[in-house]
Amino acid sequence: MAVTSKKTKSKVGTLLLCVPILCLASCSETNASLDDYISELEFHENFTICNLNDVHLSAISNLDRDFEFVKNSVYSISEINPDISEPDLIVLNGDAFMGANKKVVDKFFDFMDSFGIPWCYDYGNHDYQGTYSHGYIDSVLKTKENCLYKSPDDDVYGNSNYVINLVENGSTKWQIYVFDSNQYYKTSYDVIHDDQIEWYEKEIQYANGISSVEEVSTTEMIPSLTFFHIPFEEFQYAWDDVGNAKYGGNDEVGYWYMYDAGVSDGYRDNDLFEVMQQYESTVGIVCGHDHTNNSDFYFNGGGREGYTDWTIRLIYAEKCTYNIYHDEDITGAAFFTLSSEDNTFTCTRTRVDYDGNVSEITDEMFAKGDVSWKG
Repeated sequence: MAVTSKKTKSKVGTLLLCVPILCLASCSETNASLDDYISELEFHENFTICNLNDVHLSAISNLDRDFEFVKNSVYSISEINPDISEPDLIVLNGDAFMGANKKVVDKFFDFMDSFGIPWCYDYGNHDYQGTYSHGYIDSVLKTKENCLYKSPDDDVYGNSNYVINLVENGSTKWQIYVFDSNQYYKTSYDVIHDDQIEWYEKEIQYANGISSVEEVSTTEMIPSLTFFHIPFEEFQYAWDDVGNAKYGGNDEVGYWYMYDAGVSDGYRDNDLFEVMQQYESTVGIVCGHDHTNNSDFYFNGGGREGYTDWTIRLIYAEKCTYNIYHDEDITGAAFFTLSSEDNTFTCTRTRVDYDGNVSEITDEMFAKGDVSWKG
C-alpha cells in the first residue's frame, strides 16, 4: 500500500488511519509504508542529542577551519557536563550548504560520518542552492554508514520527513520527528504542507497504537521531539506575547534572546502546532534559520482561539560556524538530554569560537540580555 497523495488536509481530529495500521491509505502508485520512514536507536536515560544549525558551507569556505569548528561544537558538551563524553545523536537542522558544490557536499558528509555517531539531516531553504542536481544531497546521504536520513519514494511533500524511534528493551521511549520545512513560496518562505501534517498524524497514531485522536485521553502517549529548519507562526505568537522584546528576557513564557529582525516564518499559517497539541506527544520543537535568535518559549497558544492547554517548548537553537551573518556570542551547538522517567528534556547551549574555546550560554544570560563571553 502507498502514501497518501497530495491533498488538502482534512479537519483536525478526523480519522486518518485505515486498516491495516501499518500502511498509509492511498491510491497512488508509490509503495511507502509507515515503517519505511522509521529508524531505531537504542535509548538510555539521559540520551543526548546535538543540534547543529546553519553551517552554511560554500565552494569558497575554509573547510579545515569550519570542520574543526563543527567538531569542537559536537564535543563541547563534554566541557560543560563531564558525564557526557559525546552525544548519542547529531541533528543537522537545515542549511548545511549555500553555494556549495559536489566536492563540499561529499567532504562534509564524509566528515560527519567519521565521528561514528548516528546523525541525521533535514533540508533548509538554502541547501539546494549549489552546483549539483536537486537529488544529489539525497543520494549521498543514503550512502553514509551512520546517517539515519530517510526519504522514501512517496507523495508526501518534501524530502526529509522521517522518524527515529529511541527504543529500550523493545519499548519505544521517545520519538524524534524530522520535517522538511521546504524552501520558498514566491517571495516568501514556504511552510510545512498539509500532507506532511497528515503524515505526522499517521506516524503518531501508529507509534501509539491508536486509530483516532479521540483515543489520546486514554493512552499514555510516547513523548517526542521535533526538528525542522524554518519556524512556523507560533514562534511569532510566542514572541508577541512577551512584547516583541529584543535581546534578552524571561517570564512565564520562557527565556529568549531575539537579536534577529523578528521571526522569519512561512508565508501562511498551518495547523501543525494545533495537531501536535491534540496528540499530546510532542513536547519540544527545535528550529534554526534565524541565525541570531535564541529562545525557549513554553507556548500553548496564549489564550488564542483554536489552541488547547498542551504546552510545547519552541526553541531557536544556536547557529554553527561564523559563515554569513552571525553573532559570535551565540554560535555553537544546542544539546537536548532526554528522560523517560518524567518524559521531559533539558537544553544545554554551548558557544564555540575558532580558537576552540567553549563556554555555556545559560538561561540567566538570556534573562539579563547579556550573552557576551565571560572571562
